[in-house]
Formats: sequence, structure tokens, C-alpha cells
Amino acid sequence: MFQWNRTHDWVLQCFETDRADLTVLFDGARPSLRELAALRRCLPEFRHLPPAATRNRAGTSGRLELGELPGPEARRLVEDLQHAGLRTELRNTSCVSYLPLDRTTGAALIVEDEAESRRLAADMMRAGIPVEHLAE
Repeated sequence: MFQWNRTHDWVLQCFETDRADLTVLFDGARPSLRELAALRRCLPEFRHLPPAATRNRAGTSGRLELGELPGPEARRLVEDLQHAGLRTELRNTSCVSYLPLDRTTGAALIVEDEAESRRLAADMMRAGIPVEHLAE
């Protein structure tokens, strides 16, 4: 585990990221006309595309992956899509990360290995290092 100088004045900055991965699920391999119309009503990027172009973008997998979005935007879209009669799949991709700041030297510890970063943060919290919650 990474060793940190316990004689210095530390703070852990906590970043909470609200994210979600959103997918539209179609009844068949390709979206029906009803589903295409609903997509065009709910999603601005499809609004001005002809139905054939929208169908081509949707593909033949029976699903349209909209990707990772900010959590509030994804949840609003889910409501709009479901209200329009579409099925959706929402996967929470939110995360919490910590940035150790050495206030004695003014330096931040950047630990690229995610598991090691979690272990370091947990060790620092057990040692009583204060945590500052920052909105992202």
C-alpha cells in the first residue's frame, strides 16, 4: 500500500459523480413506426431525421444505446421515453472518488490504480483524516 506522511495536515476531497447508462429497448430487432415516432418526439438528435435515417441509426439489435449521461438528464429522459411508450434500461454508473490533499506541502496525491486509491482513502479515513464533500 502507498505510504503517506502521517505527520502532515491532510484532507480527503470526495467527488460524487451522478451518472447513468441509458438504453432504449425495442419490441423487435428493429424499431416499429410507433417506436420511431416516440424516439423522434423524445430525443432532439432524432427530431429532424427522416424515419428511415432514424431506423438506420437504431440498428438491428433491438436496442439503442444512448450511452452514459449525467444522472438527472438520464432519469428525465427515462420518464419521457416511458411516457411515450418505450421501454428503457437504466444502469447506474455513478461513482465516488477521493483526492488526498497534503495541506502541509500543497500537493495532491494522484493514485492511478483504482484499487490502490480506494485502499489509501480507506486507510486515511480510518486514521481520522477529514473528508470534504465536493459537488461535481
